[in-house]
Amino acid sequence: MHKVSPPTIKLAQVHALRSLKNGKLVAQIGQGLERGDLLEEQSGQSIEKLGESMVEKSQEFLTHSQRLASTASTEVFSECVQAHIDVNQSHIEAVKDYQSQVKTYLNRVKYLFKIPGFQIKGVETQGDTIQDSCP
Repeated sequence: MHKVSPPTIKLAQVHALRSLKNGKLVAQIGQGLERGDLLEEQSGQSIEKLGESMVEKSQEFLTHSQRLASTASTEVFSECVQAHIDVNQSHIEAVKDYQSQVKTYLNRVKYLFKIPGFQIKGVETQGDTIQDSCP
């Protein structure tokens, strides 16, 4: 029967801990967006929930990696890999949500600059581009 090598087991544990930390950070970013006025509050809530999902999936990943340390089983390693994939999918969803909201915000700003007489001190527009004119 095949066994998973100690360096691979250690790497799985490190990745699980990093995933857990990243999930907590994504949830905090979502909370910050809820309180801010840059993006829609719902976007912040969505990103926070995705961060919380990352934390839950990371905890599963960590549990599997701890089991892996005691068994070195390729079956448990497969569970670690799947848990890692699940965490990454939630992270990708959070990034896509954030990108979509930023794009919506920038389109609103671009629209405002097309209104005759609308200006923000230190910002110039040229066609569809916005440039900072401050030194």
